[in-house]
Amino acid sequence: MVGAAGFFVGAIVNAFALNIPMLIIGRCLLGVGIGFGNQVVPLYLLEMSPPNVRGAVNQLFQLTTCLGILIANFVNFGTEKLHPWGWRLFLGLATVPATVIMFVGGIFLPGTPNSLVERGRIEEGRKVLQKVRGTRKVDAEINDLIEASNAARAIKHPFTNLLKKKNRPWLVIGALGIPAFQQLTDNNSILLYMHQSSSRALVIGALISMSLVDKFGRRAFFLEAGAEMIFVNVTPPILFRIQQ
Repeated sequence: MVGAAGFFVGAIVNAFALNIPMLIIGRCLLGVGIGFGNQVVPLYLLEMSPPNVRGAVNQLFQLTTCLGILIANFVNFGTEKLHPWGWRLFLGLATVPATVIMFVGGIFLPGTPNSLVERGRIEEGRKVLQKVRGTRKVDAEINDLIEASNAARAIKHPFTNLLKKKNRPWLVIGALGIPAFQQLTDNNSILLYMHQSSSRALVIGALISMSLVDKFGRRAFFLEAGAEMIFVNVTPPILFRIQQ
């Protein structure tokens, strides 16, 4: 809901911008919304979904993100012809999904069983788990959540423990290295350059991933995608040099 508020205010500021600084401020507020959404939504989906389809459910976030980009491109194509205020309409329309879907929808979403157990609301967590699993037989799973919560609480100073020498390789690779290299491939710039065609490719890729990720595992897909990105980034310059 905080992320939705960031989207809403950022879209309003952009729609009524009078100068470049206002546009930059609006984009920063939209960035707050994106930051909250990118962190919270996948985690929420993972904690609510059954283990056997967890990968596919988590990919719903990526799928809807790609669909949103594709739809936004078509909306942009239609509103740019409305001179001289079409761009304001396009930027302001971001308030609709932010308000209707994210904020209002967030009001009705229950807390995840993991979160409720962590806060000591075990019976409430059990009821939510029974609802999302469609069965009352959730004793084994709720007990696992309680044990995991107790084990996590037993760790003293978890963030300090994460920075210990033995854990630094995983911290650097997982938390810093992978996200950094993902951005250094400049995929966002390519996406913006390609517009609709790139958006459609992202949607197709998300659908393929959803259908196969729980069969082959997320690590296998991660390695395959990395190899593919290396190939498509390295091959064109090599071929260009050969042609020269």
